Amino acid sequence: MLFYEDLSEVVLVDHIYGGMVITGVTALESKRIDKLVYLDAYFPFQGKNEIDLWPINQKNQYYVDIALGIKSRPPMEPSILGIPDPIISKWVQERSIAHPYTAYEDPPPSALAYSNQEREYISRTYIHCVMGPLTS
Repeated sequence: MLFYEDLSEVVLVDHIYGGMVITGVTALESKRIDKLVYLDAYFPFQGKNEIDLWPINQKNQYYVDIALGIKSRPPMEPSILGIPDPIISKWVQERSIAHPYTAYEDPPPSALAYSNQEREYISRTYIHCVMGPLTS
């Protein structure tokens, strides 16, 4: 979309797993990106994948699942996301799907390129939420 719409000075904002995505997009289209905003999102370090950033209990579950041949992570329960209303909860559940573990296993391209001066001009903001259902 960045290329086909000839967009520039773009601000990308993402949440949770999306932090890996906007980091990868920046590696491919850095000249079009002006700012990245990580809203309680994963911020990958050079050469690291998302699993490297998980708490130990989630890493352990991943290793157990892989050993059992389970290839995806189930979607979060709507209640974990702070959705108490049963009608909205049902709507969210019907649209949620498992996330393949392979998406978590490789680092995004730009995690390997942070030392590249061309990408250093991009402003990055991290917003860490301290209250809510997913905060520790």
